[in-house]
Amino acid sequence: MLGSVFHRAQTKCWRAAPPALALHRCQRRQSGTMSATQINGITHLTQSEAVAVDQELMGPLGFSVDQLMELAGLSVAASLAAEFPAQSYKRVLVLAGPGNNGGDGLVAGRHLTHFGYDVQVCYPKPTDKPLYSGLVTQCKALGIPFLSLEQLQAACSQPAERQQGSAAAAAAAAA
Repeated sequence: MLGSVFHRAQTKCWRAAPPALALHRCQRRQSGTMSATQINGITHLTQSEAVAVDQELMGPLGFSVDQLMELAGLSVAASLAAEFPAQSYKRVLVLAGPGNNGGDGLVAGRHLTHFGYDVQVCYPKPTDKPLYSGLVTQCKALGIPFLSLEQLQAACSQPAERQQGSAAAAAAAAA
């Protein structure tokens, strides 16, 4: 679940982690009990390493899936906000699948709305699990629109100049 959203701060600890957990992670990394892979200057965990971290967090450290999902979503939102400020990149599209990464995306979308972004969600395969139903309810309570796959496809066929403030418009302008 968390493997796709671990972003490293300069201290080599994951962002948005409680201080005690961040310290624990740094100590484990420095002691050599956890390895990480670095590609093009970006440190990340492999799938098996991420599973091991999840198991440790949910086992001896007592975190629940919804707590980890909240931390992961907040980490994604904070990282996106740091790299793509809302003043320049107002629009965000969250593509959420039915699994834990999709839940991370719904949480990130909720936080990005609070950060001032215009968020839309495409969640084509919703699950009826209570955790995900709650996340959808929270997003809808904030007025976050949910797009069907057909609506998303129609929006993607619009010219980039009609998508002002979006990353697509920025990419078109840079080309």
